[in-house]
Amino acid sequence: MYNILLKDDYAIYRKGINEILRSRFPYSGITEVDSAVQLADKAREQNWDIIIFDIADASGKNFQLLSTLKQVCPQSRLVITTTGENPLLKNALTAAGASACIAKDCSIEDFIKAIDKATENKQAFV
Repeated sequence: MYNILLKDDYAIYRKGINEILRSRFPYSGITEVDSAVQLADKAREQNWDIIIFDIADASGKNFQLLSTLKQVCPQSRLVITTTGENPLLKNALTAAGASACIAKDCSIEDFIKAIDKATENKQAFV
């Protein structure tokens, strides 16, 4: 059982990821938020095993958010979802502390494998 915090700007992505997570971890608690501000606030409220959040680009704000989450939730596995295929971005994010970086167009099987690796404290790129 995991405590999972899930952030995505788009409800359809949140619901889809939530459904995948519930099928893989049926007894886990999953909390959804739709903004970086809500994510930062919720991250402080309890201990999260996994925090999954989306980023759109390599802007400084995204790295600042990642850094903040690493400080606030050092025990959490930080899993980032992103659009597009940018190996440099994925490398930079994992170097900055992300447990996994997952392309939003990956298969469900690859998504689950990446989450499983993150729960084992291994890094994953999908």
